[in-house]
Amino acid sequence: MALVSTEELSDTESCNSIASDISHSERQIVSGGVEIQEGLHSDISSIGEACEGVTVDNVPSDSDSEGQDSLPRSGGDTDNSTTSDVNIGAPSIFNSIIKELSNGIDSDFSVSKGELLLMTLSAHQQNRWTNKSLSPIVPGTQFLVDKLLFNEDAAGITRHFFCYNCGKDFGTLHNVSEVLCENPRCKALNLAANHKKWRYYVSFDVVPQLEALLNKNGVMEHLVNPKERIDQNCESTIRDVYDGEMYKNFVNKFCVSNDIRYLSFTLNTDGIALYSSSNGSIWLILLMLNELPPVLRMQNLLIGGLWFGNDHPIMDLFLSSIVKQLNKLSNTFQLKIHRNLMDFQAFLIAACVDSGARGSVQGIATHSGFFSCNWCLVPGFYNGDKVVFPITIPTPQLRTHAQLFEDSKNALTLRVPASLSSLEKAELTHGARFVCEFFHLNSNSFDCVNGFVVDALHALDHGVARQCMKIWSDSESEHHFITPAKELTLDTYVDMLKPPVEVRKFPRKISDRAIYILSRKEISVANLDIADALLVKFIQKFQDDYSHTNMSFNVHLVLHACKTVKNWGPLWAVSSAYAFEAGNGDVKKLLHSAHGAANQVCRNLSHRICRSLLEHHFSSNQTKSYELSIQPKKPMKKCVSAGSTHFLKSPLPFTPIPEEEYLCEELNIDPSDCMIYMKVIKDNMLIKSTCSRRSNNCVFETIDDKIVRFTKLLFDSKKREGYGFCHELLCNSVIRLPSGLGPLAPKDECVRKVITSSAELRLIPLTNVRMVCCLTELPHGRSSESNHNSMIAI
Repeated sequence: MALVSTEELSDTESCNSIASDISHSERQIVSGGVEIQEGLHSDISSIGEACEGVTVDNVPSDSDSEGQDSLPRSGGDTDNSTTSDVNIGAPSIFNSIIKELSNGIDSDFSVSKGELLLMTLSAHQQNRWTNKSLSPIVPGTQFLVDKLLFNEDAAGITRHFFCYNCGKDFGTLHNVSEVLCENPRCKALNLAANHKKWRYYVSFDVVPQLEALLNKNGVMEHLVNPKERIDQNCESTIRDVYDGEMYKNFVNKFCVSNDIRYLSFTLNTDGIALYSSSNGSIWLILLMLNELPPVLRMQNLLIGGLWFGNDHPIMDLFLSSIVKQLNKLSNTFQLKIHRNLMDFQAFLIAACVDSGARGSVQGIATHSGFFSCNWCLVPGFYNGDKVVFPITIPTPQLRTHAQLFEDSKNALTLRVPASLSSLEKAELTHGARFVCEFFHLNSNSFDCVNGFVVDALHALDHGVARQCMKIWSDSESEHHFITPAKELTLDTYVDMLKPPVEVRKFPRKISDRAIYILSRKEISVANLDIADALLVKFIQKFQDDYSHTNMSFNVHLVLHACKTVKNWGPLWAVSSAYAFEAGNGDVKKLLHSAHGAANQVCRNLSHRICRSLLEHHFSSNQTKSYELSIQPKKPMKKCVSAGSTHFLKSPLPFTPIPEEEYLCEELNIDPSDCMIYMKVIKDNMLIKSTCSRRSNNCVFETIDDKIVRFTKLLFDSKKREGYGFCHELLCNSVIRLPSGLGPLAPKDECVRKVITSSAELRLIPLTNVRMVCCLTELPHGRSSESNHNSMIAI
């Protein structure tokens, strides 16, 4: 966006357009035609004063401007002193505007070239400009822009070439136009001029990304010390990955020095379809830093590798580069954090990979083959055109790290008779096909069996749940019972739902309440045992009701969900691919055209890494202020804050009724110090006193396990505290556990039936609110004509 110049003004331009351009240019900072926000502020203010009082009637129409000469160009050899003379015939308002634009910028604002470049790249990333658009902004040609920002060496980007025919690794090549494969069985000629015969994948250096991440504002302060964290663990409660048995084993084995900061990673690799009209895809290696709090670690993923093409990666080749990096990181290395050198060691301890890729990463059969379970030796058998995994007695033996290594070595050396069936061949090596690349990690920090986790996203949420809906809705299925009429009824129920605004999407189906237990913020050991028993019963009943033909790979994985939680914490900690899917989506947004996808991704990732390095060296108050100014978020207007609680919109006076006055008196609250607010945000939860047409944020669970519905929200300006008038919703449990399993505590129940709403009004501090609930009314009774309603609070 260029500055508005007098060369571009004509008598047909409206004052509104000019003011709009000026307002927009106030937000731009451009190097080479530089626009500085602070420097323009005073000038823009004076222009705004000149524009006050101008209406549409002041702006000449097209007919009024006919026959008038356009404004002469000012600039070049034109003297600024003639400005008032060259505007004869134009409305007087333009004279003052042009005078203001002709004046120099009088400002003490000064920034370095690095700061200007950093602010430019911030606008580039925020607005998703193309790389070509940087050329007019950053001085020089596109070549010079690439030289500055698309520096593969500086960004730690390395291209690894391999044979397009057999996959033989050629290593890194420079200035080579063709390579003859040395594999005696291949001898293919790889030509750089033919993109189909010139294949490579890309690795990214993790160290500069890690250093840039830890230098971000507030990140290092939140970094967890593993040894201190597990010392604080409560043996009876699982709250995060640090409470898992595998993480504790990692800390006890490797975190031995007090002078080194220890880090651990969870790895993910998955494919992203680039276009619906072709088979082209890219595969990423992403790393998540476990020692950060959940939100921070899920929003700040590191990129380790990139594979692109029409086929799946050769996994042992693709993973070899990240394994080499991790071997280096397992030895002590130094990072410059806030101008101080610190010693670190980093290890890979977990991998969250979906079922389609987990087998090829682990070195065993994929999910459609025999002995393809990643955690046990269930064989499976063919049923029609697929392999199914019914419950077997006795329970299948669990895999171990050592056994998998032996099976993998045997798979490479064993001569298999051709007369054997597919099941018999698979049984010889228990499904192992090659040695997993993670066996080559020097530190032995990664368990090639228990280091993999059940992916809750693909196996449970999109796996079992989707399969159940397919069985119930498929008209050709013998278990089909969702008829078109019932489907219409279900749609009516969905329309009646009023979830809180925190629910971004409606859940399609919850396969069992046990999954809710495994996804809670806190999971007691007793509840983990209950969840395990419930899931086993669910699988048994699933097989009884829908026969062994529907015992798919995803259904079998449900049996291993509790072991994953025991090893790695709640399902959301490292066992869910939601964060990695979001990271994949961010990378896909870097593509602007269908051609040269690999170069586009590498170029944009290089820009992102270079920007992180610039932030490390040039971040200042000016750059941070500018980055905040271009964010699309709407600022909260008329907001009153008290700690982490924010009271929104204009307040209303509080005139209490006798009952409310009595409750205020009990809590030593002076009604004259209080105001009524319609919306409150507490710890990122929205609290309202009235529900809207589509959402209901009035119902909450309190710290004493009560369900309340707020009717009025108060802010005490003297105490700087928030309160809420509410009615308690009296609930009954709707969960009936099998005999032998203890009852769940009220806070562990995901669904409760509301019997009635208490008539007694209560006044509670907003600090007592624990979580938001979903309240809806559903019809019940023996006939569809029943007018009775029951409420369910979730």
